[in-house]
Amino acid sequence: MNTEYFGGYGAGIKQLAYTATFGGGFSATIALENRQDKATSVTANALGSLNGCLLVNPICVPVSSTATAVGPSRLPALVGNLRLDQGWGMIQLSGSVVQNTANFATPAALAIANANGPIMKSTDWAVALGGMIRLRMLAQGSRFDWTVGYTNGNLAEIIPASLNGNAPKNNGSFLTGYMRADRNMTIFECGPAGTTVGCSENTKAWNIAGMLTHYWTPSLRSHFSASYTQVTPGTVTQNTDWSQGGLSKATAYHVAGNLIWSPVRNFDIGLELAYARLNQRLPGLLGALPVAVTNTAAVGNIRVNPSNYVVRMRVERTF
Repeated sequence: MNTEYFGGYGAGIKQLAYTATFGGGFSATIALENRQDKATSVTANALGSLNGCLLVNPICVPVSSTATAVGPSRLPALVGNLRLDQGWGMIQLSGSVVQNTANFATPAALAIANANGPIMKSTDWAVALGGMIRLRMLAQGSRFDWTVGYTNGNLAEIIPASLNGNAPKNNGSFLTGYMRADRNMTIFECGPAGTTVGCSENTKAWNIAGMLTHYWTPSLRSHFSASYTQVTPGTVTQNTDWSQGGLSKATAYHVAGNLIWSPVRNFDIGLELAYARLNQRLPGLLGALPVAVTNTAAVGNIRVNPSNYVVRMRVERTF
């Protein structure tokens, strides 16, 4: 389901899968996947301590100490797709269902036996539609790939551990500055002041991406890709100070292009250019400002919008 730059498991994932092939190019696949291989699936976000809640957020109660949102990973992810392959290309509808869990570990009001509070559970999902169109009218091998996806609490299908552009297959974070920590689930202490109620909310996200591949000659090709992603944390998370785990709604876009020459089979020499930008705000600012923010006199929501570009030469030999 994931796109090249925003997928949460570009290095692969352990799974047990079965594919059934029908007539007319139709096929269907169902699989069980290992949750531990999905970067955003094994840790939840937790809203923090003391004055972590903004006055505009009446349902978030300051807790006595920072909540540690680490829960058991008990069930695998259930993934499936329906696919149609034809001479003109292919189209695929895919989906994924996961169970998110997290428990309060340290708040005194919620802690019970073995210093663990109640386990929060949520069954969440993602869906995507994508395809590939062959562009033989341009040149043999030319094609256009596209995908659009939406998730409610299953971010690994759209982004990795953060929206800063972590690309596992490219081994690093693409954007610098204030680093986000986007998670499927956020837990917090809620209810009227003095109660011991634990609550949770999901993070939602959607993205759209496309890539055009064109063969100028059999040995010379180019790729152009573009993607747009939007992440929307829950209402409580957006109304909690950033220093206590609060995160704002954010958007990111990425464009890239390259020109690759293959003088012999399985040997590529290429020049690549990429650009990305993240748009976000820091909610609250009750605590100290991060190093990336220089306007220390600012109070309230301020923008922290890193951008970056990369130019690189690539020489690759495949055996």
